[in-house]
Amino acid sequence: MSGDIKYEYKSVQAVRGMENRSITKAQEEGGWELVDQAQGMLRTTLNFRRARPETSWSKTWKAFRGLAPAKQRALAVAVAVMLPIAAVGIGLAAAQDKGNTNATQSTESAIEPATVNKTPVPLPTPTSPEKTDQVITVENNNDFAAILVSTDYCAPSMEEFATKYKGQKVQFDGSITNMQNHENYRTRYGILIGPRGRRAKDDRGPRVQVREREHVRPQISRQ
Repeated sequence: MSGDIKYEYKSVQAVRGMENRSITKAQEEGGWELVDQAQGMLRTTLNFRRARPETSWSKTWKAFRGLAPAKQRALAVAVAVMLPIAAVGIGLAAAQDKGNTNATQSTESAIEPATVNKTPVPLPTPTSPEKTDQVITVENNNDFAAILVSTDYCAPSMEEFATKYKGQKVQFDGSITNMQNHENYRTRYGILIGPRGRRAKDDRGPRVQVREREHVRPQISRQ
């Protein structure tokens, strides 16, 4: 009956716009059923449930409840009679096993132990994990998704992100908001890049500055 079904629950957080992918994955891989969802500014909380698999004990109890009252009483009496007998049998088996253990220990004490090679075996040298080459996007990095919607482009979170992911590549939809000549050069520039399109009215997110350095030319991917 549906009233006897027991459920287990779990919650998953997905980046906004990626909810359908997370729902499909949970349904196909675990048989989870979506109950409800709550949208936040950056992520959506998805709540799932699925029927809890029955154990052998739950099946036995369910079968017992399905018996007539007279049969339930008779089965309860039989179990009450069998429990003391089983307890006595377990006690005898434990005592016999203890006696066998003592006899084995006495026999082993009379045998001279064999020589053991105590030469230490060298352990493998642990290797340090390689730095990931994955390009950071809003889909695979929550820190990056958060700063792209920050209303303060001078917030401490900007510097924290730059320090934490120094040297790694990032990819986002953006546009050049300012470009000026570098010193007295005509073909070398200092460039300021902002998130989203040039004509977008949304002013959130960081300002990425590409500085001209000696013997280094900045490269901007155009899509």
